[in-house]
Amino acid sequence: MTAEVLSFDQPLTDDVLSRIETALPEYLGAQRWYRAKARTIRHVRVADVVPFGEAQVLIVDITYVDGEA
Repeated sequence: MTAEVLSFDQPLTDDVLSRIETALPEYLGAQRWYRAKARTIRHVRVADVVPFGEAQVLIVDITYVDGEA
């Protein structure tokens, strides 16, 4: 899945944020540093987008099937 971002100077669109939220569960599960691999993700939500120099940092809220975050 790809999402085109034309400029990091502009806010991320709802469409791009939705695509990120859709892609994150699979992406996180494939990362060595992600410690909750044994847990099933129910939902991922981008809670905030913080400008950080020329980049943007996403604050993500993850809800698991077992209910704990």
